[in-house]
Amino acid sequence: MALKPKDIALRAASALVLAPAAVLAIWAGGFWFTGLIVLGGIMLALEWARMSEPQDWRAVGMAVAGGVIAPVIAAHIGQMSLAFVLLVFGAAIAGLVSHRRGGEGLDGAYGVLYLGWPCILLIWMRDLNADQGLYWTVLVFAVAWAADILAYLVGSAIGGPKLWPRFSPNKT
Repeated sequence: MALKPKDIALRAASALVLAPAAVLAIWAGGFWFTGLIVLGGIMLALEWARMSEPQDWRAVGMAVAGGVIAPVIAAHIGQMSLAFVLLVFGAAIAGLVSHRRGGEGLDGAYGVLYLGWPCILLIWMRDLNADQGLYWTVLVFAVAWAADILAYLVGSAIGGPKLWPRFSPNKT
């Protein structure tokens, strides 16, 4: 599988738009960073639901998103204990919604825990004292972006068997 110029151009264009917005939100912290995390949490929740509950992904996705957003807001206002309690209750509610819709309840519940835990910790980390919080948060994002870019380039150059064709048809 060779690198496709059209695919690389699309990825580069989206990175030129999205990366500065993310960097500005990280730099600003507070409401802006929380907004970035909430938006990312919603997108991830919907993607999680599409993978785990394709027959009724909208309802499960909204339940998972709600289970992630409420704890993130609690973390934003400095209520970390409440954030983790809300995370557990959000997981239970998402699991019930998933189960009542005919899916695996555990998938909905796990989605809230899997996505919510890092979201809460990112809010906590960014809210550390001004210099340390910003430094560690930038480092986390830089490492994640670098790993993603390198994985894409190596996978495109070397190729190999498809990793999970049902959900990511071009990923090797």
